[in-house]
Amino acid sequence: MYQKIILVGRTTEIKETTSQAGNKVVSFGLAVQPNMNSKTEWFNCSIIGKFAETMAPILGKGQLVFVEAQASTNEGSDGRKYTTYFVSTLRVLNDPNYSGNASPQGEDAPF
Repeated sequence: MYQKIILVGRTTEIKETTSQAGNKVVSFGLAVQPNMNSKTEWFNCSIIGKFAETMAPILGKGQLVFVEAQASTNEGSDGRKYTTYFVSTLRVLNDPNYSGNASPQGEDAPF
């Protein structure tokens, strides 16, 4: 079975780390507000591998982005369940210096 989640929202702080396998990981929160009268929903997003290397210098806090992702839920050390959205496509919607979209190619795609 395959799932694809589409989100449009604003990025929070961008964090860059390296996985145990040595791949670059870019993580950020995504604030999504369906309409002016609804509460903001928060999503934890991650980009992995070469796609993360490409997007790291482009992404910044507060950018409006379009994201296609796949959800993964894991149990934390505190016993709570956490969902991370692994990004497969990302388009920056409001950056005058970046007008294209990006998605991983070939083996670098996490799914």
